[in-house]
Amino acid sequence: MLQHQPFFPQTKDAAETNRQAPPSPPGERGRGREALRWPLLLSVALLASCSGLKYIPEGSKLYTGSTVKVKSTSPIPREAELTTELESVITPKPNTSFLGIRPKLYFWHLGEGKTKGLGHWLANKYGEKPVLLSQVDTQKVKGLMTNRLYNNGYFQPVVHSRVTVKGQAASVNYTATVNKPYTIKEIFFPEGDSLLPRAVRATQPSSLLKVGDPYSLQTFTNERLRIDGELKNQGFYYFTPDYILFQVDSTLNNQVNVYLKIKEKTPEQAAKPYVLNRIRLNTSYSLSDTTLSERPMRYRGYIYYPDEKMFKAKAITNATFIYPDSLYRRRRQDQTLSRLMSLGTFKYVDVGFRPARQKPDSAGYGFLNSYVRMTQLPKKSLRAEVLLVSKSNGFVGRASASSSVTVRRCAGPSSCW
Repeated sequence: MLQHQPFFPQTKDAAETNRQAPPSPPGERGRGREALRWPLLLSVALLASCSGLKYIPEGSKLYTGSTVKVKSTSPIPREAELTTELESVITPKPNTSFLGIRPKLYFWHLGEGKTKGLGHWLANKYGEKPVLLSQVDTQKVKGLMTNRLYNNGYFQPVVHSRVTVKGQAASVNYTATVNKPYTIKEIFFPEGDSLLPRAVRATQPSSLLKVGDPYSLQTFTNERLRIDGELKNQGFYYFTPDYILFQVDSTLNNQVNVYLKIKEKTPEQAAKPYVLNRIRLNTSYSLSDTTLSERPMRYRGYIYYPDEKMFKAKAITNATFIYPDSLYRRRRQDQTLSRLMSLGTFKYVDVGFRPARQKPDSAGYGFLNSYVRMTQLPKKSLRAEVLLVSKSNGFVGRASASSSVTVRRCAGPSSCW
């Protein structure tokens, strides 16, 4: 059976389109190629100028960057991470480039010596001053790399630098030669029967320092923060991570003994736990008016301001997790902030503590007075949200901590430097 293809009559426009265009004369083809050649040559010239090398002062070299290589006769644990950490201390950073092209140097040159005009604007907006080899302090960089290697357990490393010059450009290559990293052999927590050493020793089961682990300054830093966090939940309100010192005996064969110490100059108030004495709850605190004109009421041991016209004392105390005559615990402070803010009726909540005018008890515990200040949302919002007082919702509070760690390397357990 034959299949017939449908026939569609061709329109006049389609017919005109399908016609073959007459060939261009030889002269016109030549002129077309010539017209394309000049923009191409102009682009090539612009790209060549964008390499940035022609704008480097005579006698100077453009710094194009650095490489880092770590060498050792032993396997290097986490070599890529260590190399990245060493690269992070290299300064200065070279000029931005892409496939050898540095357009920001070109724009900087357009505005060089100018205080106004298009060139000055382009230089400020898109330009970048050349980074020269003379700005590279290799001794400083090698010192920083040596310090980072020590922090990762590579004691007595050797760091070399080599400058490679290629025309108007120069790079610096760093090579770090290291031995086998040191590991932890034994860990000793502070001795003594007073409250603080006993409390620190009690945290040892959850210590981040493990026998056999590599020596790492970051681990020591995290360990101090961990101990501080546990002590804060055991009443040590004034304690800080800075009161912890690590002494390291590195005279062993690629191993260290770690001695966790409490600094001798630790203040007396930081060396004891605290019990909460008087707690004030102020539901109408204002930064512009800090006076308490109304007489407070007492409820469940709390001193409650101003009255129950706006908020029921039961609803507020149910959302408060710090209790009179209880040990100070930071997690309860954070829970109080989170729960009160989650009620949706307060714009700000502040929990603070002050030393109580009361002598420590026979066990050596101190006393703190506390206040919880709550700033209400505007009244228009309160009308819609006051019904949420008795409800509890999840709320995540914000927290930040920063710290540094002190580690002393010792020739033996009794002498440190």
